[in-house]
Amino acid sequence: MRWLMAFFALFGAAAPAMAEGKTPFEQRAVQLVDILKGTMPADRFFATSFLNEIPASQIAEIARQLEAQHGKLTGLAATRPEGPANGEVDINYQRAVVTMQLVVGQQVPSMVIGLLITNVAVRGDGWQVLEREFRALPGRSTLYVANIGEQIEPLIALNGSEQFAIGSTFKLWPLAEAARQVKSGKRRWSDVVPLGAPSFPSGISQDWPKAAPMTLHTLATLAISISDNTATDTLMDALGRPLVDQLVLNAGHSSPGTTLPLLKTVEAFWLKTSAAASDRSVWINGSLKDRRALINRMRASIDKIDRTTFGDKPAFINEVEWFASGEDIARLFAAIRATGSKEALEILAVTRPLAKATQDRFRYVGYKGGSEPGVMSMSYLLQRKDGSWLIVTGSWNNPEAAVNERQFEGLMQRAVDLVR
Repeated sequence: MRWLMAFFALFGAAAPAMAEGKTPFEQRAVQLVDILKGTMPADRFFATSFLNEIPASQIAEIARQLEAQHGKLTGLAATRPEGPANGEVDINYQRAVVTMQLVVGQQVPSMVIGLLITNVAVRGDGWQVLEREFRALPGRSTLYVANIGEQIEPLIALNGSEQFAIGSTFKLWPLAEAARQVKSGKRRWSDVVPLGAPSFPSGISQDWPKAAPMTLHTLATLAISISDNTATDTLMDALGRPLVDQLVLNAGHSSPGTTLPLLKTVEAFWLKTSAAASDRSVWINGSLKDRRALINRMRASIDKIDRTTFGDKPAFINEVEWFASGEDIARLFAAIRATGSKEALEILAVTRPLAKATQDRFRYVGYKGGSEPGVMSMSYLLQRKDGSWLIVTGSWNNPEAAVNERQFEGLMQRAVDLVR
């Protein structure tokens, strides 16, 4: 979803001579401008391990996209070291300042092993500018920003009441139900259940031993922090799908018929395959009762899923999905907060999705996102330094083509930057 490489130990190509008196981070930060301008060979800057994952041609294409979106690169704006080998670098473009997290390997010749675009600050940015860019996205989009207190007070509501496919953002519902059951005394976060049948990635637990013992806390953390699909399906079964469905209603979903009963991830995968045409027709056209009967019937079919049929084009995102409006997600976050669950908030905060400078503006940042071809959804639960709470959520749906995830991430980062 972002320009990001894991930070591996490395042995890179011969690097240019380093300036005396400067840390490896400072020296590479200056050279980053030349990389983005295309005047320095990538193999003199990046580690071999980096280029094996993100080739020079892809780096050059990202650099072209940045200039196409933000104007000509004009130079290095600032550096903020976080140590001798890592820190933030601000790059000036005509219309924006792009912030990148840069990490340098500790072994000489100090090649770059990590580079991540963390923020884009558009010059003269504001809500009207941002809303125009949301409206210009191909397909449909929404941006909803609201204070969450005794009531929900909308601040920005672009298509805020419309239903959108939200992908893995639906995993907030089982998290909320887990918090509710723990609060009621029915469950404990330390309760252990066997890992259920594997789904498909995203995630890691699909490859773990069958029936591995898992706590509810572990399942919820995997589901939220890395969108682990197998952990999510197991959590839904452990909590009881009817109770998770009831939580959708209790949390104030404005159009529950669009999304109930909640599909497990493996069921959604099945219904999107070409082999599931008759089942898919029942799902799309059937009643709630029909859908529930279908879920029981299609369990045997799920074992026949051919994962090679999953492509990079949108697949029935208007029909087989999890749906919510910005208003629904605001009420859902409010419901999670109402449980008083410290654990649920900690789970939401495992992922740190914002640039450090933005993250530091808030006392608390919780996050859940979701994506698949044609679908992007990002939702933040934020607490200001004065203790007040707000939500920033957005979704982008395009049934005709995959969406540009990096572009949408930039828009949502700007939305969070604009809230005060």
